[in-house]
Amino acid sequence: MSNKQVKAEQTRSVDDGQSDVKIGPYLARVLKHADPLYLGGLEVELLKISEAGGIGETLGQTAIVYYASPFYGVTGAQHIGKNDKYSDTQKSYGFWAVPPDPGTLVLCTFVEGSRDFGYWFACVPERGMTFMVPGGQPATEQTSGQIPKELKGKKLPVAEYNKKITKLQTNNTVKYKRPVNEDFITQLQEQGLIEDDIRGVTTSSAQREFPSAVFGISTPGPLDKRGGSPQGKVGIKESQATMHVSRLGSSSFVIDDGDDKLLRKGSPEDTPYEYVNKEASESGGDVTRPANELIRLRTRTGAQILVNTSEDLIYINNSRGTCWLEMSSNGKLDVYAKDSISFHTETDFNFVADRDINFEAGRNINMMINYNLNISAAQDYQLLVGRNGNIKFKNNLDETVTNDMKTTVLNDKHVLVTRDLFETAKNDINILALERLSYNGVRGVSGFTNGNMETTVNGYQHLCVTDDFRITTGGHQHYNAGSDIALTSSGDQNFKVGGQYNMTASGTSNIKSSHHKETANRIDMNGPVATTASTASTANCIEQGAEAGEAILPVKAFFPQRVPQHEPWQGHENWNPLETAPDKTTAVDTESQDIHMDERPVHTDRTPMNELKPEDD
Repeated sequence: MSNKQVKAEQTRSVDDGQSDVKIGPYLARVLKHADPLYLGGLEVELLKISEAGGIGETLGQTAIVYYASPFYGVTGAQHIGKNDKYSDTQKSYGFWAVPPDPGTLVLCTFVEGSRDFGYWFACVPERGMTFMVPGGQPATEQTSGQIPKELKGKKLPVAEYNKKITKLQTNNTVKYKRPVNEDFITQLQEQGLIEDDIRGVTTSSAQREFPSAVFGISTPGPLDKRGGSPQGKVGIKESQATMHVSRLGSSSFVIDDGDDKLLRKGSPEDTPYEYVNKEASESGGDVTRPANELIRLRTRTGAQILVNTSEDLIYINNSRGTCWLEMSSNGKLDVYAKDSISFHTETDFNFVADRDINFEAGRNINMMINYNLNISAAQDYQLLVGRNGNIKFKNNLDETVTNDMKTTVLNDKHVLVTRDLFETAKNDINILALERLSYNGVRGVSGFTNGNMETTVNGYQHLCVTDDFRITTGGHQHYNAGSDIALTSSGDQNFKVGGQYNMTASGTSNIKSSHHKETANRIDMNGPVATTASTASTANCIEQGAEAGEAILPVKAFFPQRVPQHEPWQGHENWNPLETAPDKTTAVDTESQDIHMDERPVHTDRTPMNELKPEDD
């Protein structure tokens, strides 16, 4: 393309030697679209309309025509300043469509017949070559090319039909076989949407019906510069250049008013995903809900924002299908992420559910709280741990139970207190050991009660004290043994009685020592008769009824049964809203919670629109 600059001034006279063309408009074919002026300029070949009404021979004329946008603006140059600031320079805005590829037909005109002021302002669709607009990746069953075996007979994204293989014989090119878009098929397979005619494949095409109900725009897509991709010569013969001529696929923005040949049987609020085919003379269907009524923004690799009116849902996904979000008709918000989901707020983060809140972690649940942890349960509190439990408080732990507290340990229980241990009961303290009760104190063991203190052991009781052992009672002290009482001390044994000391033996009384001393104001031997010692009272034995009650085992937490997964996921509400109603999706209990994720969604049966076929002509 020439770099010739447009003249700054141009007279209105057409007799200046430059006016060798009429004003137009002209039908022209694009020869070259590389414009170094960045004005969307084209090098075109002017065409002549034949007497038969078709496009005939060329006029033998070429021209440089620049882009006339339907809308463009720029702030006035008279208002800019000399400061190198954003506010002091011009700003442009408007609609921009990249120049069409060589071979495309355009309409152009020449202002006052001047070749220096030629503009192209419209593109002329080529007959039969409108199947891919504006959706970019429309699907059909009329496919050719490299088709995966498992997808034979399915609706697949395609390109336009190949003119070198199929000759144009009719105005209706819909049933022409078209090569499949292998790249986009691979992308849809990775996303899990290749057989999903809502979120994946689409019928949005200018050739779906007439008059067309589809609106929008699609980009050409990047040139395919991969090894082995087609190349061709473009431009006039004198200055042709070799360049890549195939495209990788388009990004598109589509507004589709729907295919009224397929009608939904009922509302997506309460009826399954079912359509009637009017072309096959099926009866019924909601005339206000045609299939594929939508707004879709989608990249050539499949990332999209979909607002589907037919199914009353909003769906967003990335190109690999590793993350998606859906808002459904009845108010469900489903989110799937192959990696992490992260939220951050600099103020409050509030969760409120009028029913259940269910958490399930395949590994750990970690919570770090820089201040207080407050948990309030209006009813029961259940905690079930499959292995160990560790609780550490850097300061005090206060527990208040308004009724009974029961602790059941199926093996040993160890309580370690590095300082004092205090236990207070306003009534009884009952300790029952079916085998052995042991008290072991490094310094001492102290027990205090305002009333009686009773210890009952069915077997034996050992009190081991490494230092002093003291028993103090405000009243009587009784020792009652069914057999012998043996008192052994490695040092002195002293008995001090403030009153009378009485010892009575039913048998022989024996005193053996290396040196025996008795000192008294009066000693009576063998008379008068000694006073009989009083019999010790028997301790109140703790009966079996005082045994601690066994604690009630906590129940397993319920787990959510509706878990979004990588597509294809059969739990989407629109497949069958009645099967995903609140009463069908509540958390459930099971004997084994080791259930794989893909066993959990609510599975529904549906008839894809792929299988809704009209009767053969």
